[in-house]
Order: sequence, then C-alpha cells, then structure tokens
Amino acid sequence: MGWFSLMESRRLKEKDRWVSHTREVLDLSDLLRSDFTEAGAARRSYVADGNPAQISIFESKSSSALAEFAALRGAVADSQSQEARIADLEIAVRARLALFKQSIELHRGTANDQKGQDAISVHGVKLSAHVADQLRIFDDVERDILQRHVADAEVISRRATRINECLGGSVFIFLILAVRIVNRELSRRARAEIAVGKERKLLQSILNSCSDVVVVADETGTIILRNPAADRLYHKVTDEALSETHPKLLEFYRDDGVTRLAEQDVPLALTIRGESVDALELYVKRADLAEGRYFLAAGGPLLDDRGDRRGGVIFLRDITQRKLDNERLTAALFESERITREQSHLTKLTDLFQSCQDVEEACKVVEALSFGIFDSRPGVLCLTNSSRNLVASYASWGDCSSTKQVFEPSDCWGLRQGKPYVGEDTVASLRCSHVVELGPGYLCVPLVAQGETYGVLYIEDRPALSASSPKTIGNQKQELRHLATAVAERISLAVANLRLREVLRHQSIQDPLTGLSNRRHLEESLNREVHRAARAQRVVSVAMLDIDHFKQFNDSFGHQAGDMLLREAAAVLKGRLRAGDLACRYGGEEFALILAEADADAACSCVAAIRESIKGLTVQFRGRSLGSVTVSAGIATFPRHSNNSEDLIHMADVALYRAKKEGRDRVVVCAEHELVSKLDGAF
Repeated sequence: MGWFSLMESRRLKEKDRWVSHTREVLDLSDLLRSDFTEAGAARRSYVADGNPAQISIFESKSSSALAEFAALRGAVADSQSQEARIADLEIAVRARLALFKQSIELHRGTANDQKGQDAISVHGVKLSAHVADQLRIFDDVERDILQRHVADAEVISRRATRINECLGGSVFIFLILAVRIVNRELSRRARAEIAVGKERKLLQSILNSCSDVVVVADETGTIILRNPAADRLYHKVTDEALSETHPKLLEFYRDDGVTRLAEQDVPLALTIRGESVDALELYVKRADLAEGRYFLAAGGPLLDDRGDRRGGVIFLRDITQRKLDNERLTAALFESERITREQSHLTKLTDLFQSCQDVEEACKVVEALSFGIFDSRPGVLCLTNSSRNLVASYASWGDCSSTKQVFEPSDCWGLRQGKPYVGEDTVASLRCSHVVELGPGYLCVPLVAQGETYGVLYIEDRPALSASSPKTIGNQKQELRHLATAVAERISLAVANLRLREVLRHQSIQDPLTGLSNRRHLEESLNREVHRAARAQRVVSVAMLDIDHFKQFNDSFGHQAGDMLLREAAAVLKGRLRAGDLACRYGGEEFALILAEADADAACSCVAAIRESIKGLTVQFRGRSLGSVTVSAGIATFPRHSNNSEDLIHMADVALYRAKKEGRDRVVVCAEHELVSKLDGAF
C-alpha cells in the first residue's frame, strides 16, 4: 500500500509539473504577442514623429520576440503539431519584423516617402493578421492541453486519497501484529540469555585451560577479563591496581630486553585505541619474577555489532624456550659460517704460501689477506733476525701503530711463554713492553715451527671491545685467539720452509771452501746478464783467472796450504769487485768473474788490479811463508767476442790459455788478430 501511495504521489507530482509547463508555454505566447505588438508600435511612432529612441525600442522588442520563439520551440518539443505551428509562426513573425525594419530604413533614407510606407503597411497588415491567427490557434491548443492535464491531476489525487485511507488501516493492523511479535521476541531473548550464560561458562572454561595469557579491557582501559595464565604472570598484582594502572604495572620491554615500552605502546593500550597487534615480540622483566620471559603478542580491538570500539583484547604466548632454541641455532649457524669462512681463508693462505719464492713474498701475502681474515683488526707480523736478538716488523695492515717496529724478544710475553698472550687494556703492569699504546686490547701469538721460534703475530682487538655484551666480547676474544693461532701455525711453517729453502739454495750455489759462487751459479748468472745486456744494448765481460803453479804449492806445502791459498785469493776477489759483479770458483784453482756493464778495457783494468793484489799477498801456513802468488787471466766481452754465455766463457778460457802460454802472471783480452796484454814491468 505504501508503494502504491508513493507511485500515485509521483504521478500527481508529474501531472502538476505538466500543468505548470503548459502555463509557462501560454505565458511565453503572451510575451511573444506583447513584444511583437510593441515592436510594431515603435515602428509606427518612429515613422510618425521620427524619434530615434523608438529604433532602440524596436530592436529590443524584436530581439526579445525572437528569443521567445527559441524558448517556445524548446518548450513544445514534446508536441509535433505545436512545434510545427511555432515554426510557421516564426517565419511569419520574422517576415513581419523584416517589413518593420524595411519601413524604418525607408524612413531614414526618405522622410516623406508616404507611398512606400503605404505599400509596406498593406503587406504588413496581411502578415499581422496571419500572425494573430496562428497565435490564437496555438493558444487554443495549449489551453486544451492544460485542461486535460488538470483533469488527469484531479483523478490521480482522488485515487491517492483512497490509497492513503487503505494504508492507514493496514498500519493499524500491522501494529497489532508487531506487539505480538515483540512479546514473542522477549521470550526468545530470555531463553537466549540463559544460553549465553552457559556459553560464557564454557568460554571461561576454555580460557582457564588456555596456556596463553589472555587479557581483555574495556574502552576506559579497565581489565574486565583475564585467564589463569594472566593471573600467574601477575600473581602479586591486585585486580584493582591492574585495572587502574595496568600500563605501568605491565612491565614490558622490547625484544632487546633493555628498552622499556612507553605506556601508550603497551599492546593492550594499542588494541584499546583500535590498532591491531600481530606477532610483536616482548620481554617481561620484573623483580617478582625469577627470570625474564619472552612473549609473542597478538590481539586487536573489541567491536560491537555496529563496528564501534568497546575495548581491546591481547594474547601473549610464552616463546622463551623457542627464543633460546633459535638463539642456539643462530649461534650454531654463525659458528658454522665462521668456521667455513676461516677454513676458506686458511686454505687460501696455505695455497699462496706454497707458491711463494721467499719470505718477503710470504710477508706480502700475510699483509694482503690479514685485514680480511681478522675482520678489519689491525696487526703486524714480526720476524726474528738471523742472530735471534731482535724482532722486526715485516708486514703490517690496518694502520697498526700500537706496537714498536723493532724490539727484543724479551719485550713480548707471548715469546717469553711460547704461547698466545692476551693483553688487556686495564692491566698496564702486564702489558708487553713493545706495545706503545694502552688503548686497545691485543693478542700476541708466537710463530713456532719445528722447535724454533721465528717471530710473533700481533693483533689489535678493537672490534671485540665494541661488542654489545660481556658474553659477546668473551666469545669474540676466544674466536680471535683460535683463528690467530691457526694463522700463526701456517705462517710459522711457511717461514720455516722458505728459510730452509733459501739455505738449501744458497748451499747449492756456493762453494763451501771459498764462500764464492760455484760453477752452476756462474752459468745461470751469466746467461741472465747476457740477456739483460742484449735487451739494454749494454756490454758485459767475463774473466777467467788461474793461480800459477798451484800444483807445486800443493806438492810442496800440502793440500791444506793450497786450500788456505784459495781462500785468501777468494777474499781478494770479494774485496776488489763492485756490488753488481760476481766472483765464482770455476773449478780447482780456477776462478771466473762476471763484470756487468764493463767493456774490455774496463775489465782489463779491474782484473789487472786484482792480479796485483793477489801478487802482493803474504800467505803464512804453520809459520812458513808460501812465497809469491801470481795469477793469469783471460777476458772476453759481450757482444764483441760472443753473443751467448757458453761461447763467452769459452773465449775467456782461450784468452786464459794464451796468458799461460805467454808466460803467466798477466791479463789477456781475447782477440782475433792481436793479443792485448798488460803486465807490470814485463812490457
């Protein structure tokens, strides 16, 4: 019934609108007739008395009439017949207005043209009559339409009245039914309250058996429900205090266990404000608890049926054991990664040590890798000298400036004890004497291999001091000691092997009797010097020397005297040569010299001076003088005499043979057509 009433009301409203619309059309028609008439009157007045003001009135009324035609055309767009009449009427009106305008223009040009004005008036009368007839017909049609709309509106009004009367009766019947339904609903609600009480008891039983902490508060922050787990967590806090000051009493900290949560950041306070809490880790630490506990908080606001906030609920799950298990797992993973990383560093270090040629290269490897191996900790690698009385820095990384570069072995507690020594910044009396800066802690690891001490590995412990807790500092110190010991073992073995290799190599190229290089070293060195001279386009000379009548010395004085004579001659060679030259014992009593960047003349002068020095020797053996010692020498020069090392030695040997043949005690330069000799007093 209400729908029918609404629909009739809409129909009545629509009919009223059409009635108003039809009246507006009639009003526009009247305005058009008025403006058209006034335009004609203005034209007649102008023609009669020539008042220019009438022209403005004519133009204004003409424009208004045309504008009203446009409004009428839009208003009768729903009626084709009326729209056609308006179109025909507009043509007639425009034609009549054009005659009016023509009359005005004619009067402007010829003031006394009465004949022309009469002709226009005759034609205008016909058009005016046509316009009046069309307007009358248009108005009659619109009045008929208006009467139909009014009659329809009256019918709809009567029908709506009857529907409203029926609606009133229906409402009365509905109210009677509603009262009966309400009574039935009240009975149902009474039964529902009993069921809710049972469900509440069931919910309380569930909460009592729940191991998670459950706390519920209303919108004022008052605790209205908490389960036994919450009671156990706050067993010394009364209900009144917990309800009134729970943000202060719930001593929650962030998961770091140090930063206390502000009152507004407590999870329960967040849920009361309408925020949701999801997987928020908390730490509870109070004096009445034996130890702190970690909890995982989750919850949200309490909403009623309309979605309005009525408080908040929070659930706390004890994750202390899980947290400890995760920490152990994380520590185990970190330890595994650390061990893997250390093994990788140590393997790389060992591989590079195996490829090193000498101790200097090994020290460069330590300097390049130690900064990364020891996690950016500065340090120094110190090795002992050959006399074992000093320890010097051979490699440094990370701008280490807290230790001396050279010190005695007794200055280091690690070297004294023969084991790693950890220096603390708080115990100055037990600090190693070579440590010049008290600030950081440090670690000294002696380098010991095969029963010998080769130096010490010194590491500053600055990163460990920046750790967050004493436990972490202790773990890092232990890890550093373990790693440094492993690195020191590999450095010790590498240094021992490389020094042993150097000793063996030195023994393989040195003559044990004279201390000069042997023939093998001569051949290697000469081959290298020849290639170097060829690249630089320089010269290099080779001299072969032989002690004259050496067999007679052995026969007369014995082999020991001959050995002493060889050592004395070798000492002269060492003392007379330049730093870049090389003296070798070629075999028996024969010696060889490599003179770099020396041509034949320079080599001849050098060897002649050596010959004079040997000749001036006074060798005593067991109280007896061995007499005068002379030598013969042959010289060959690259590239003048040969372009390879083997031929160069051969040519120098040929020159030596010539010197022997010429009478000994002389120096001969290899030549094809002449023999150059220099003798003191002989030539």
